Amino acid sequence: MLAMLTADWFPLGRDIYFRKFELYPLSFQNEVSNNNMLVAAPYGGSIAVTRNPNKLVKVQGVNKPMIYLYTSSGKLTAKFQWNGGQLVLLGWSQQEELLCIEDDGMVHIYDMFGTYQHTFSMGNEVKDTKVVEAKFFASYSGTGIAVLTSVNRIFLVNNIVEPKVRQISDIPRYGGQIECWCLVHCDRETRVILSNRDGIFVIHQSHQAATHIPFDNLFTKHNKVSSVIAMVVSGNNRHIALYMDTGHLYMEIDGIRVLSGSSHEMIQKVPNVVQKIFRINSTDPASYLLEASKQFQKRSHKADSYMDLVKDKLDAAIKACIDGASHEFDFGTQKLLMRAAKFGKGFSRTINPEYYVNMCRTLRVLNAVRHSVIGIPLTYTQFTVLTSQVLLDRLVARRHYYLSIQIARHLQLPEIEGESRILAHWACYKVKQTQLDKEQIAEEIADKLGYAPGVSYSEIARRAADCGRKQLAIKLIDYEPRAHQQVPLLLTLGEEKAALHKAVESGNTDLVYIVILHLRENMPLGDFQMSIMHCPLAMALYIKYCQNHNRETLRDIYNQYDDFHSQAIWFITESYQRKNTMSREALLQSAQENFKLARSDSNATLTEEQIKLLRYQKSMEDVLQESIVGKPLHDTVKVLLLRNELKLADKLRSEYKISDRRYWWLRIQCLAEKGMWNELEKFSKSKKCPIGYEPFVDECLKYNEEREAKKYLPKIRDELKVKYLVKLKMINEAVQTAMEQKDVNALTFLLAQCKATDRQLIDKINMYITSLKN
Repeated sequence: MLAMLTADWFPLGRDIYFRKFELYPLSFQNEVSNNNMLVAAPYGGSIAVTRNPNKLVKVQGVNKPMIYLYTSSGKLTAKFQWNGGQLVLLGWSQQEELLCIEDDGMVHIYDMFGTYQHTFSMGNEVKDTKVVEAKFFASYSGTGIAVLTSVNRIFLVNNIVEPKVRQISDIPRYGGQIECWCLVHCDRETRVILSNRDGIFVIHQSHQAATHIPFDNLFTKHNKVSSVIAMVVSGNNRHIALYMDTGHLYMEIDGIRVLSGSSHEMIQKVPNVVQKIFRINSTDPASYLLEASKQFQKRSHKADSYMDLVKDKLDAAIKACIDGASHEFDFGTQKLLMRAAKFGKGFSRTINPEYYVNMCRTLRVLNAVRHSVIGIPLTYTQFTVLTSQVLLDRLVARRHYYLSIQIARHLQLPEIEGESRILAHWACYKVKQTQLDKEQIAEEIADKLGYAPGVSYSEIARRAADCGRKQLAIKLIDYEPRAHQQVPLLLTLGEEKAALHKAVESGNTDLVYIVILHLRENMPLGDFQMSIMHCPLAMALYIKYCQNHNRETLRDIYNQYDDFHSQAIWFITESYQRKNTMSREALLQSAQENFKLARSDSNATLTEEQIKLLRYQKSMEDVLQESIVGKPLHDTVKVLLLRNELKLADKLRSEYKISDRRYWWLRIQCLAEKGMWNELEKFSKSKKCPIGYEPFVDECLKYNEEREAKKYLPKIRDELKVKYLVKLKMINEAVQTAMEQKDVNALTFLLAQCKATDRQLIDKINMYITSLKN
């Protein structure tokens, strides 16, 4: 049994084994020939085949080559005619995009079904000198391209997503024509490895010196090497595989894929854990555990003997069997090792079963995608690097939606990362099927997706719109629960009415503004106003917008709706705008007329009074030699009082019926501001003050005139006398007054105003408080 498992192993050095095993049988006798160009994508990806432009081939019909795309199992997925220039090389990116390089350095990119994506150039120098050969390589930043020109120069692009062309050192001519070459990208240095009739040469980018490896130093198991058909560098950049037979080599991170006319094979270093388990006379605990499991299946007592040998390292043996199973492609070998791990688990009290369960799930996934119908021969190492998310993306790109969903469920991925995301991709593909009815597609998508987390109906609708299916897009937008996703797309589709309805329905004023401004920019004014007329919220928001940004339009709206009151307010507001060219009086007169039309008599009267004041202010400018136009009535009277124009001030007072209280306040403030203290005292004695004498004290103190302020103390009301004595810092008098008024609260307040050093006053206040309380 073990001999059969190691039959395809071959040694390379001491304790190092490689193995070659078949991935799929193929019928590629016509495809795999020197007349064809054949390339395979990494990570078990697709295969592209086309006629080799460097070979003379008899053709019939149109002299344009066809490009055929296959799965790794040989299933044709797409074909298309090449209509570009002279094709130099085909290749695949890490994202399974087909790359087509022309002799002028143009790189055309297609998806795995032959749909054109975009193009970029390798530069003008490459265009002028023409591409002789080209290579693809994996760099730290993505997929790289190297081209060899007719003048023996190599130009590189390290990442096709952001193509930045740079040149490496010229290649010296060694031993004649180059038969094959490849690139190794390691750290910051790119090396060129080439082969000709003299052997292998390794050229460093940083210097011209080359390492020469003659063919005499190379040998195979059976004979020496005389020529090399193809070469591939290992994923760790430590080994190089030389192929001397008809076929094609493609590097993977853990091995090399070999395509021949009859089979698709894999060459890889035998994993250490597999070597330890299966090699002849192995004493590894995992090998003993495997043998114990096999003997147990035979119901042999030898199982106990083998378990005794492994019991001290049982957990390690179980893990090794699980790891070994992960590296096997054969179902039988996988079952053999996983059965051994399961058998060992029954004897362990410390092993965590989660690793075993997860590996069972992973192997089921890998076996499913390796099936010839799917055709992705992914190894476990590749799967761990690629991740389950990327594998699902690749299955979705191949339109294996059902399998993708089953895998997402089996791996117990969160719905938003698994099933919902896959269904969204399925829906985007579904809308491209123009032969189906829009109602049928919309209902089918809604039925499948529902309101699953992470699903964006607006994105699906946008894809439908890009495909020219506007009505389907509108239908799908109805299923989108988020208004901020619906509204912009509806506007893009020209459905302004529906967009306005959705925005208003959402209650989001920002969305309503988006629709309003879009309509205003793209419709005649009359049509625009008619479109929002029947929507109160939209009209209200537009009016608010015009108030801040377009006041002339605001006036037109008020005029259109015969809103006289709002027009009057508009004229009043405009009358106080500095930038307005119309006279303030004319604007106020227009406001008055509109108030009358609105039957707002009180506002019309107030506006008329404002017009009179405006005219009076204009007439006073010559007298005062100062502009007072536009000042409020209060400020106008104050200016007159400060200028000692008492008659004019009295005239305004009587005409506009200014109250005595207000007028007295103004007189007191103006006299104090001018420092006319004698006049202030005379004014206080002219008649009884309607606002009391406290303002006299306050205005005196405002200008630090305590002596003047004390003149008015006798006239201060009793209930405020203590307060103003404190303001004048007459604490003793305040205490005496509070005692006379028998005001305990006032005494308590005064106690708080005393300094800690004034013990005599404090004791006096405390005595008064005590006596009043008793």
